[in-house]
Amino acid sequence: MTDGCTESADVSAETRLLKEVAPGRDVVALYVETRFAGQPSRLTARFELEKNTIEIGFNLPDSQAVDQQIFFDQRKTIGELKQAVATCIRLSCDDFRLCQSLLSQREFTASGKTLKEARIFNGCNVSVVRGAPTREGRIRLFLHRYSYGGCGAGRTSFSFLGEASLADGAAASEVRNAAAHAADPPLPADGIRLRFKHGGTAGGIYNESLSLKENVPGGGRDTVELAVQLVGSPEEARWRADALLVELLRFDPSSGEVADEQSCHECTLPRHASIAELKAAVASASGLNCGTVYVVKPLRYQLGDVPALRGLPWGVAADGDAVAGPPLRLRDGDLVLYAVTAAPLREWARPAACVPERGITIRTAPLPADPETTTPTQVNGVRTPNAVLCPPRGLFPRYHSVLTLIEDNLH
Repeated sequence: MTDGCTESADVSAETRLLKEVAPGRDVVALYVETRFAGQPSRLTARFELEKNTIEIGFNLPDSQAVDQQIFFDQRKTIGELKQAVATCIRLSCDDFRLCQSLLSQREFTASGKTLKEARIFNGCNVSVVRGAPTREGRIRLFLHRYSYGGCGAGRTSFSFLGEASLADGAAASEVRNAAAHAADPPLPADGIRLRFKHGGTAGGIYNESLSLKENVPGGGRDTVELAVQLVGSPEEARWRADALLVELLRFDPSSGEVADEQSCHECTLPRHASIAELKAAVASASGLNCGTVYVVKPLRYQLGDVPALRGLPWGVAADGDAVAGPPLRLRDGDLVLYAVTAAPLREWARPAACVPERGITIRTAPLPADPETTTPTQVNGVRTPNAVLCPPRGLFPRYHSVLTLIEDNLH
């Protein structure tokens, strides 16, 4: 209190004292603890508990709504949190998985880690997924049968085959056998191509020279989705370091539409191939040799948007450019849109897509001339492939300068 009174930690004494304090008086409660040397402090333990107690939200096993909360000490382990959640939902710890989110289903497998080490902080949500948990040191595979039928919406399909749990050091042969036997009837292990599944598309090919853990995108994850694709021969099924797998889809300049699914092909190229080699592969796959070949890399959602397709940079890729470098930067599973036509580019593509511009262009819109400051010929029409220092706007008050940066390496 303000008069210097000191009270012990005894609750009854504190209560009795507060009853005697007149309304409006400032009170400071000073707690004094008597303990022997080496004996733990109850006050310190209580303070640390309050400081480290966090609120965590979670869902019930058969619901996606995060409507359950638990208050837990973040110094405790994932295993202890899972046991507390199991008590709340009345399930055994062996009957559910504790994941970071329902979307990623990345599981907390390191049961010995503290919540702080697992980056679970106050206000975080965890997801409860019914099913057997993945043990530490293992990776869970979600396997989907991939049926290739073209690049358009609805032309590819995935059907869920099942799950498999393998050691994180598993070799490619073990992963391939697990994927083959997940199907009913089983698929030939040497006739399937394993690819990473990203949403509704199949991406890069599984690298068979690496272990399962080394293959998992974004290292450290304990779940991965794989697309299982049946191919014609073991040679096609195998991953090769020098091979690039892309999808080719034809664009018809006369109608401005994407062709039907029969014109879409999967194509394997050397990873360091040039644009000229890609165009040759397009001509061979399409059987069209009646005009100039143009190639571009679109976003898949643009396929139904004719103005967007006409506005793509059709004329930017030069024959000497590498397919893995700018401007296409192709990766496994990418879509390449091509057009084969004898019509000039300017007749069917939007002007912005016709002429690739390089470097920096400074254009000016002259206002009434002022001979004392500058003349139009000093600034207007300046073009250089190198950087140009544009003077401050206030330096030439009679001219409004517009700086346009056009770089062929932008992607």
